[in-house]
Amino acid sequence: MLEAYKTHVEERAALGIPPLPLSAEQTSAVCEL
Repeated sequence: MLEAYKTHVEERAALGIPPLPLSAEQTSAVCEL
């Protein structure tokens, strides 16, 4: 999950826009870590 989010952040940075916030599913995955 973290690798996928890092990829997302890099893609958005390349476009000059901020990354999207975590979705409910992503937040749940982080809480399980």
